[in-house]
Amino acid sequence: MLPAWMILLAVLAFFALILAIGRITGRWIASHSDFFVGGREVSLAINACAIGGIGLAASFVASLSQFSVTLGFFPAYLFGLMWALSVVLYGLIAGRFIRRSGTYTISEWLGMRLDTRTRVVCAACQVLGTVSVMAANVAGISTILEPLTGTPYAVNVVAITAGFLLYTFLGGMWAVTIVDVAQILIGLPVYYLVCVKLLVQTDFLASLPGAAWRLHSLSGHMPAFSLTFPSALTFVLTWLLFVFGSQYYWIRIASSRSEKGAVGAAVGGGFLGMGLLLAPLGLIGLFAATLIPGDWPPNQAWGRLVRTLPAPLAVWMVVGVLGGSMSTASTALMGASSTILRDFYQRFFRPTATSRQLVLPSRVAVLAAGGLTCLLALFYPGGAAWLLAVAGAWFGTPAVLLVLSISWKRLTPAGGFWGIVTGLVATIGWQLGPWWQSVAHMVCVALAVTLVVTVLVSLATQPQTAPSTGPLDLADRHRRVLALVREGRATLDALADSLEIDGEQAFRAITELVDAGLLRRLGEAGADRLVFILTDAGSAALPVLTAEEAAILGKGITLADYRVLAAFGKDRTAGTSTLSPPAGMEGQELRKHVVHLIRQGYLEEYGLFRRRVKLSPRGSALILAQERHARPG
Repeated sequence: MLPAWMILLAVLAFFALILAIGRITGRWIASHSDFFVGGREVSLAINACAIGGIGLAASFVASLSQFSVTLGFFPAYLFGLMWALSVVLYGLIAGRFIRRSGTYTISEWLGMRLDTRTRVVCAACQVLGTVSVMAANVAGISTILEPLTGTPYAVNVVAITAGFLLYTFLGGMWAVTIVDVAQILIGLPVYYLVCVKLLVQTDFLASLPGAAWRLHSLSGHMPAFSLTFPSALTFVLTWLLFVFGSQYYWIRIASSRSEKGAVGAAVGGGFLGMGLLLAPLGLIGLFAATLIPGDWPPNQAWGRLVRTLPAPLAVWMVVGVLGGSMSTASTALMGASSTILRDFYQRFFRPTATSRQLVLPSRVAVLAAGGLTCLLALFYPGGAAWLLAVAGAWFGTPAVLLVLSISWKRLTPAGGFWGIVTGLVATIGWQLGPWWQSVAHMVCVALAVTLVVTVLVSLATQPQTAPSTGPLDLADRHRRVLALVREGRATLDALADSLEIDGEQAFRAITELVDAGLLRRLGEAGADRLVFILTDAGSAALPVLTAEEAAILGKGITLADYRVLAAFGKDRTAGTSTLSPPAGMEGQELRKHVVHLIRQGYLEEYGLFRRRVKLSPRGSALILAQERHARPG
């Protein structure tokens, strides 16, 4: 057994670090946008590290080590590789769309694209699925720590849940993101140190050509097209549905600074995982099989190997897997709590609440999701493996609807609703019987049933159209949308952030304007569906601009935008935090103008963690031109 004092000291040091991160980032929280998506300020590099760091979670540590013993190194690596490739595909297919949608949750988007009932069912799937993922990580690391430290399983569960709840409660997505980067810096080096040490110790590379058992362990043995798990086919389907249907990948992409950053974060995170993280985890199982005699369960490979290492390396490994599990679980926690907040509390109880008013309810949602996670990890039978299987069941049907909602114009609300309901019922029912082990894994059922039912019902029902009740009676929300589009805030994320209302309500107001001919979409599929253009009729419905307003609007900005730009002209070193007094705006309002000025090319953004901005050459030229125009004579 490892020295208890050394483990305790290392764990306490790690907890002190994450608590400090939570306290520091807590000062950055002024709105629920800050809390859940880091104010949409997370840089590409940091987000890529956060996404790639999922590969160091306890679920990966245990699974890849186990599969390398039972299946061989390459099948084990294939398991991780399919996750990494799924993340890359997710970024390429959905990254730009997710960022442009301005939504925090998959279910919020499905409510906008389809209807409220589909949103509610999807939200329930997301809460239960992400809580299952959290519980799987907590159960996994608690099981690993129990024989290493002698601490009872229940104590480990409560302590670990309390740890990631604390820093997430304080700092939200900012704290989660920085802890993700910290755990990469802590965990990645130790795996490579251990692998190099054991490669030398076993003379693995030198004896490889003449070692038949090692060649077999490397090449492995696993069916390619079997519908049961494990096989190459079910590895692919499991990770595709898991990644595309999981809320915590969505919210990671939603926190990116830009559409380019959203795509790059997923692609970078996937390549980071496949290139740096996954190979050492697969080798750990082979080292355990080589060095540890006896007949022991393959799922104990990681823990048994750690106990053979020198104490400093072993404790470092323990802290690394603890950090990886907590960071992954806390990202899932943000996914579950954002769904609780956006899709239930805000949608049904506080639809007109401002972003600032939702900060405290956001923190309460985190506590609620964390409490459910702790109970599930303590009392759900079957442990981490079964909890991950349950999560896969919850995520499968939303994944199918997400892809169809982006790519298929003919998808109807009835098709989406009955597809997700029948797919969910079929997947859960299939999992409760013996067939998923002998006939087909539940991901196959989730994919087949959801896809077939959704397509057939959509083809049998009419697409949702606006009722022909004559000209649209413009309400205040409609006029605000028209005015924002005229100002150049023409993408859905810009409109939703500016309106500060539930995304489903914003999208319905926009759809009504499109149906009335006052707006039109840039395209009918993909991200182009989320860009809107003011028609002549829409322009005629707005008040006439003054000469000054029209002149500056011709530059793509408003007078308020220009006041912010001019403030940068007076203080070229100012960031958004120091700009509020001269601009006369609060931080949340100021951010909207800064983002628009960046999109129009008048400001340039930089900064590794928080967004920093500076005048671009175009911004400097506009200020000079306006100052010359304002001079008398």
